[in-house]
Parts: sequence; C-alpha cells; structure tokens
Amino acid sequence: MMYNYNVNKDPEYLKQPRKWFMYHPLREGQVKKAILGLPKGDVTYLKDWGFYRLRVGNIRILYDVLDGRVIVFKIDSRGDVYKGVGN
Repeated sequence: MMYNYNVNKDPEYLKQPRKWFMYHPLREGQVKKAILGLPKGDVTYLKDWGFYRLRVGNIRILYDVLDGRVIVFKIDSRGDVYKGVGN
C-alpha cells in the first residue's frame, strides 16, 4: 500500500533511535536509507496506535509524520519494538 504523504525535511530521531544507532553501527546505513526512502518500503499504518511501522529485515521502525517531517521514535527488533509503546 502506498501512503499519501511527502517527506520534505530530514527525519528527526528521538533519543531511543539515536542510541540504537550507537549500538548497531553496521545496520545504521541500511536503516537510514530505508527511512530516507519513505513512504516507499514495507510500511503499515497502525491505526489502533496512530503511527506508522517500517519493516527493514528483522528491524522495525516506528515513526509518525508531522507537517511533512518524519519523527522516528523507536527502532528495535521485531520482538521488542512494541514493548512499552501505546501504554
């Protein structure tokens, strides 16, 4: 499914994604390339939670789009990414 938003600014990474990049430097390029390619990719809108999920291999990226800017708030493995989200 293709989503109807245009990313017109560099993405903003909150604290958790910046830390994730520090601990996973070998995956950083692959993940950032996928984020910069939005809205293309394996994207799903999680309507119950009100944000988007991007799949990159076994990594999940949770983000939202505000005023054309992507705000990435969590990056983690598929088994851990949803822990503590939406509570």
